[in-house]
Amino acid sequence: MLNLTGLFGAVVVLFPDMYRKIATTLIYDQPHKIEWNDRFTPVVRLIGVVYILMAIRAFKKRQSKSIR
Repeated sequence: MLNLTGLFGAVVVLFPDMYRKIATTLIYDQPHKIEWNDRFTPVVRLIGVVYILMAIRAFKKRQSKSIR
């Protein structure tokens, strides 16, 4: 499951505007009325990096368990 999270995180890091557009459409009833602050983009990217790091950590744990 965290592999999917890591993939999602990579998409968020690389395409934060696309993520905001899709998320706005899914979350809000009237997405055309939402105005995002430009300072939010680095926050979105940071969240993506956290997702990637979580996936890497889970992958490393799985690998270390399979080696034993």
